[in-house]
Amino acid sequence: FAMLGLMTTRRELSPITTDESTDGAIRLSQLTGDASYRVDRLDERCEGLTRRRMLDFGLTPGARVERELTGAFGITSVYRVRGAMLALRREQADHVWVRPST
Repeated sequence: FAMLGLMTTRRELSPITTDESTDGAIRLSQLTGDASYRVDRLDERCEGLTRRRMLDFGLTPGARVERELTGAFGITSVYRVRGAMLALRREQADHVWVRPST
């Protein structure tokens, strides 16, 4: 639309991805047991300040992640990332894709 000399654009919405990855990665919120995982990537929907916050927490590709605790009702979980304990809500952990550590 062009209004008063200002040009605005329409932002396209990206499709919602499923909980399954075609390349074998799983969401951080789906971790079970005491196994160690490595961060594969952040979800495409993780943008702006949320993405920056995740990267600042150390959730960068290759970082080792372990689930330590799960809160009541499974809404919040605590993960060990780069030696620090990090509590994330399920919606936040859904943005992080991980693979089993080898």
